[in-house]
Amino acid sequence: MIISLSEKQYRDMDKTHIFSTLIKTLHTKSARHLDKREESAAFSFGTMAHMYFLEPERFEHEYVIIPALPDFKPVSDKTKKDYGPGGKGKDYTRTNEWKEQRVNYLAKDGFFEEDGKLLHKTKNVCTQSEHDDLKAMKKSAEKDFPILFTKYFTGGRAEYNIVNNNMKYVKGDSKVLHIPAKCRLDYVIEFEDYVCVIDVKTCQSAHPKAFKYDMLKYGYDIQEAWYTYVAQDHYNKPVQFLFFAIESQFPFNSAFYNTNSDQKSGYAWGKEKIDGVIEEAYDVIQGMPKRGYVKPDTIVSI
Repeated sequence: MIISLSEKQYRDMDKTHIFSTLIKTLHTKSARHLDKREESAAFSFGTMAHMYFLEPERFEHEYVIIPALPDFKPVSDKTKKDYGPGGKGKDYTRTNEWKEQRVNYLAKDGFFEEDGKLLHKTKNVCTQSEHDDLKAMKKSAEKDFPILFTKYFTGGRAEYNIVNNNMKYVKGDSKVLHIPAKCRLDYVIEFEDYVCVIDVKTCQSAHPKAFKYDMLKYGYDIQEAWYTYVAQDHYNKPVQFLFFAIESQFPFNSAFYNTNSDQKSGYAWGKEKIDGVIEEAYDVIQGMPKRGYVKPDTIVSI
């Protein structure tokens, strides 16, 4: 059992251990899609929000906020004529001269520009607008859920790695597999009789109907089932799994959700999906050839 790992060490195990993204990809796409992984702007902001909420000290260490810019003035005779007092009223911020002033000003704080994107020499970049949104998100959550937010985000562990090189996995048909497995829990807090795993999801809408749609669309039920199964094996205690959904835009509503309201829980739905691809997932990490949507030379009825 391995727990203390850096994020890089954990990611390096993607090819040797079964994890939720691998399972979700096999269920919704194919093993060949694993060779290309793209991260969207929404994914990057979600990562930033996770750290801001769950690991504030790490956020302060790893992120730098772009400072406010002074009111740069035109320098050359031409720009003074077009953009200075009494000029033609054009937007000076669109000129190369203004952009050069901006880059030179920010360079003093370690910023530089590459391919039109502002980067930093040693840290990740957070814009002032993003930082304002993060503060508003947290303030809204603490206001709406003063008891739950304190209960479930105090005294636990954030970004908690569990790696088991030989986990016993029992399929729904009672077939037993021994597999290398891993998961990275957003937040976990251990109580006397049970363990609570909280998964934070930034979203456009935290409305119950919208979030349930997202859960099915993005395979959150698979994630719930996998995290729950691995955590139960690790702690040897019952696991309560909660989603904390929070909107990344105004009005920044949030909500705690479990998936036990239907006749079939999110865990049950996810476990069935895992059972359907878990043996293929094992083949993938063993280095077997990656196939498409169906087995080679097979006609599938749909």
